Amino acid sequence: MYQFLSFFFLFLSYQTPNNQPINPQGKTVETRFNLPIGYQRMAVTKDSFGAYLRTFALKEDKAKVYFYNDREKTNSQQVAVLDIDRGTKDLQQCADAVMRLRSEYLYSRKQFSDISYKTFGGVAMTYNNIKTAIVLITKVLRNQNPLIIVVRDLENIATWFLIMPILLP
Repeated sequence: MYQFLSFFFLFLSYQTPNNQPINPQGKTVETRFNLPIGYQRMAVTKDSFGAYLRTFALKEDKAKVYFYNDREKTNSQQVAVLDIDRGTKDLQQCADAVMRLRSEYLYSRKQFSDISYKTFGGVAMTYNNIKTAIVLITKVLRNQNPLIIVVRDLENIATWFLIMPILLP
């Protein structure tokens, strides 16, 4: 609790050129947050993940936050909201969102072999393996073979990756 309060008061008290930590007109992560006087952003390579995150589009200032089922989140404490599709299933929690952002960044750069995450059991889940499995199961399902349980499990894995729409043929 002490650390949170220290951070909270530091955030409220730091000085910026216009004395405002948030720029309500900022449209990206980089332009929404003003730096304290005497600080500067670390340099990042143009096509790096850091640059991708800094230039990620934000919704308008004080945008409402909604759950996947379009219900408004009323106890929100956010200072910015990413302008991103939230989907229609309850799949994105803390780390999932970062994994999604990283996966979409790598996908946009065509670095498919780098899209890989480990399960809690230590098994590597790679983009290429999941893509191959989805294509195979889709072909089997088109012949109407009953593999619903396998598809449900695979859908959970693929949506955990949050790249399911990209993978389907």
